[in-house]
Amino acid sequence: MPRFFEKTTNVRIRQPGDEENMLIDQKSKLIDKLIDQKSKLIDQKSKLIDRLGHIEQMLSTGQLSREEYDQKTRRVEAQLGTVKARKRTVEARMETVEAQIAETQKIVQAKEAELKEFTKKSEAAPQGNEFCLHLRKIR
Repeated sequence: MPRFFEKTTNVRIRQPGDEENMLIDQKSKLIDKLIDQKSKLIDQKSKLIDRLGHIEQMLSTGQLSREEYDQKTRRVEAQLGTVKARKRTVEARMETVEAQIAETQKIVQAKEAELKEFTKKSEAAPQGNEFCLHLRKIR
């Protein structure tokens, strides 16, 4: 006589922490995007610093008047300030997401420990032993 759990070949048994693991994956992808953003901001900052050097060189060679130099320098420094602020925002977001990942990992570990304890108790019970053996086979 077939048992109800013998026909579960196409069914994936939900494991504790599945939702949390999905969250960790999503947040890891977000961290990757934030790292890319930070890298782009670092590149922008470097280009702006190079531009400041070029503007200063133009002043020293007489290609720019002092007034033009001051005007261009103020504009580039304002852009540089914006890039620095955006970089700080990205870094703060990264720290927040990393903290959320760490907290979620703690939850997953706690649920895994809880599952192990439950499995031990179920194996000790006469009716649970057969089902637990089945679960191990399909993992």
